[in-house]
Amino acid sequence: MRCHVITMVLVLSMMNQELKAQEIIGTWLQEQIPNSISYPSINIVEINQSSLIAHDFDKEYSRAEIEIRDRKMILNDSLSINYRVLDHNIFEIYDDRVNEDDSPTSKFFRLEDTICPESGCPDLKKSSFQLVIGNQMMVFTLGKTTTGEEVIIIDKPPIAADRVVVEKVKQTYFLSFYAMGYRTYAFPIKEIEDTSFTIFGIPENEGEFVARMVD
Repeated sequence: MRCHVITMVLVLSMMNQELKAQEIIGTWLQEQIPNSISYPSINIVEINQSSLIAHDFDKEYSRAEIEIRDRKMILNDSLSINYRVLDHNIFEIYDDRVNEDDSPTSKFFRLEDTICPESGCPDLKKSSFQLVIGNQMMVFTLGKTTTGEEVIIIDKPPIAADRVVVEKVKQTYFLSFYAMGYRTYAFPIKEIEDTSFTIFGIPENEGEFVARMVD
């Protein structure tokens, strides 16, 4: 009888570990740190039961074996990374060697297929949009290179872009900002409609924001 109880406890423990691991299985975008020079600037990671694959936006740059247990990701049997799940679509990594309030964290947003109308995602190229983030507003034309006073500048997050485009990685669309040919930000697009689209994962701003088409 005792043997059966121990076996049951072990099975339940293993099931619990598997359920916890499922929380972070998927594809994630690391929240960007404004004014950071870290590489890559757009870090996308794929996590499954046995591996973690990291991408510089759409280009793979690293791959590691992974074991997930006790809310830790153990990479290549050596590096241990603590994580906590904030909700189904957000988790963060942190350093448990320092006080929790002082520990630097890094958020990751779950990437899912962008929602499109039944007729398919409309072609937004060369369309103009107005986007309000907090108390800041920007107006841009997708694909257009701007100069002088037309350059897009906002403070939170600090963006100075001369070109804005919609790009796609697998089945997720992104609103990407470029400066002098360099992609500085890429915000996931949750949903595209005929005259608007919704983005999220913007540093220093929580929630979702809707860009609306203008004439």
